[in-house]
Amino acid sequence: GDSKGANILIRQGCAASSAPKDSSHDGQPAVTASMYDFQYCGKGPPTRDLAYFLCSSVSPKHEVEYVAFYHERLCANLSESGIVDSDGSYGDGGRDMAAPPPTLEHLKASLELAFCDYCRFMSGWGYWGFDIKDRVRGFLDQLDGGSDLGSEEAYDAAIRKLLW
Repeated sequence: GDSKGANILIRQGCAASSAPKDSSHDGQPAVTASMYDFQYCGKGPPTRDLAYFLCSSVSPKHEVEYVAFYHERLCANLSESGIVDSDGSYGDGGRDMAAPPPTLEHLKASLELAFCDYCRFMSGWGYWGFDIKDRVRGFLDQLDGGSDLGSEEAYDAAIRKLLW
């Protein structure tokens, strides 16, 4: 993903047939946002796109509130879809879920790993957005204590220990 501002389509005053049924807009037209980018498609955690968006399109001072909002909407949408009940248990949405929705803490840890992936990606292209190199070094030091763990498998185990 490449979730920068240029790849977000915002539509205000949607036609009645496509407008959200939520009536909490205080008389304001409904606003929808769609994200698109056909340059890269691939499987990965949603925090990868969230990290790219935060680094390339949002001031760092707003990160905490955006991450909390994202988490709240993620959990609400999973509940509304019937995949997960509002209490976090599995709903009868007809899907075989491997795990309940992430806690906010787990989402934040996954986001830190996604920032590492973003930094890796940017090191080949040149950096733009806000500088996360020190943040990434700090996260990597949590994983390996500042010393090379020696193998991909050892890093995989350290990541799994930290995230799960």
